[in-house]
Amino acid sequence: MKPGNDRTRKIRSLEIKIAKLNSESVRGKDDIAFQHQLNSNLALLAQERALEVERINNLLREKIAEINNSKERMAVTIHDLKVPITISLLNLELCEMEADSHEKADYITAVRRELEMLLDTIANMLAMEQEQSTNRSSIFQKLDLHEIVDGVIGRMEVIIKDKPDLKIVNKLPSRAPVIKGDRHKMIRVFSNLISNSIKYTDAGFITIEGKSQHKRGVARLSVTDTGQGIQPERLATLFEFFTGDELRQDSSGVGLAFVKQVVNAHGGKVWIASEVMRGTAVTMEFPLK
Repeated sequence: MKPGNDRTRKIRSLEIKIAKLNSESVRGKDDIAFQHQLNSNLALLAQERALEVERINNLLREKIAEINNSKERMAVTIHDLKVPITISLLNLELCEMEADSHEKADYITAVRRELEMLLDTIANMLAMEQEQSTNRSSIFQKLDLHEIVDGVIGRMEVIIKDKPDLKIVNKLPSRAPVIKGDRHKMIRVFSNLISNSIKYTDAGFITIEGKSQHKRGVARLSVTDTGQGIQPERLATLFEFFTGDELRQDSSGVGLAFVKQVVNAHGGKVWIASEVMRGTAVTMEFPLK
């Protein structure tokens, strides 16, 4: 029973009792028991009405906070979509003014990176919205982690072609951990993690590893890079939706928020370890099949 409905019934019941007692005014002011009963019901009515006013005020405050948060999210979203478009237009303008073919190629590369980032942000926003607005159950099946990771790496190789000093390495053991999950969501999880590493790693390695910890009944998977790393004070909020972390290009944090949502839905957990200028490691644990 909802508190509001319950209190409304109490208030209505007390009002009926008081009205009935007032109709018996013939009993007079000298009837002490009558006056005590009337005063008790009036006190209870005042108390219930005060509680109801407080409940309504709390609901109004929550609604106002929700509206303000929605406005803030919208502002961050607009910013995240606007920035890569602005940068792309600027680079195209510079490209048109540049005569040197090598310089033009650099500007075009910059445009491609920004547009890829924009598409990635939009895809994550759509995925998050679909998760939150539908009750579609995940299709859990035995996952071929090698097939998933190799497929994602194959697509990412195109993105890093202008980073010749960066390599993506699949170090999953030949007998990869056996877990059950939603294949399509897990593909997006690895796509988000590897894509993030590419954004912040210009040289070195992005490594995907995994092992089974049978005693604990979990499979541990990780994506590690040798990139710029993350400041310690920012680690705690990286998985939050719309954190507004201006030091990360995807400041809405949609990708990592989606990762955490999927990992949690699979009964697992995820965390990040990082050191500035030394790299970042995102680790996930899933129950073994």
